[in-house]
Amino acid sequence: MWGLDLIGPMPTGTKGGAKHAIVAVDYFTKWVEAEALVHITEANTTIFVRKKIIYRFGIPSIINTDNGTQFDNSKFREMCKEYKIANYYASPAHPQTNGQTEAVNKVIKHTLKAKLEAKKGSWADKLPEVLWAY
Repeated sequence: MWGLDLIGPMPTGTKGGAKHAIVAVDYFTKWVEAEALVHITEANTTIFVRKKIIYRFGIPSIINTDNGTQFDNSKFREMCKEYKIANYYASPAHPQTNGQTEAVNKVIKHTLKAKLEAKKGSWADKLPEVLWAY
């Protein structure tokens, strides 16, 4: 079971103009995958799931997301159907459903802020370091 969420908008001025990050958390192992995004699109979210989750770790049985349009769309639902992944959407009234991912997002944002205060650089460049440290 994986949880997916977005972080952002983040400060601009990064290489390629990335303003957001997509974050995935394996609820069992607590492993985190993340990637900086310039734009939030249906294609970016499905490519991320295939590249960072399915092709590396196998097909998850369940994916939890919020009901933002980047996850609640025909392309994302078709991918889940193709791989027989149950996709659950967190209710806006009960975001704790995706609580593990929200908690990881908080740690990533805090650590990125600390790293950027210590050294000059863009948050997108520091994201791999933060994931390694997590």
